[in-house]
Amino acid sequence: MLMVDMTWNEVEKHISEVIDNLIIPVGTCEQHGYHLPLGNDTFIVEYMANILSERTNALVAPTINYGVNLPCDVHLAGTTSIKPETLRGIIVSITDWWRQQGFKHFLLLTYHGDPLHIQAMEKISDDIKLYDISDIEYSDILEKHLPSDMPVKLKHRLLYFCIPKR
Repeated sequence: MLMVDMTWNEVEKHISEVIDNLIIPVGTCEQHGYHLPLGNDTFIVEYMANILSERTNALVAPTINYGVNLPCDVHLAGTTSIKPETLRGIIVSITDWWRQQGFKHFLLLTYHGDPLHIQAMEKISDDIKLYDISDIEYSDILEKHLPSDMPVKLKHRLLYFCIPKR
């Protein structure tokens, strides 16, 4: 359930009557070669956050659409990055507000495994957990659900699986 689709009083009721957990998707705006969109990691993490929400009743916060990318990608049009301390600061700031509103547990969900990106989100506080879903082995799942003639690039196959219209 997307928090942005709810009114403030619906969110308040959900926190008090259903569950006080919040999933925070963290994407990135980054090149993935000639065949994938800049929002690839964001699209996949949002899809996975929605599935997790359906199964746990946790709300999904608005996605943080920027992450920490490699400096060597600066010349690839559209790719952008924020500093690790900026990403960490955003997370600290928004969770401080949400904590005051009753949320007690936060799950940062990302599909961007760059070490600086991950380090920026690690060990912020005891109530904020980080999970990098790019660490999951997807090949068995994808083999069952995608045509065998699909390209073998994992990110491409995963994007096709999560968002077939793209």
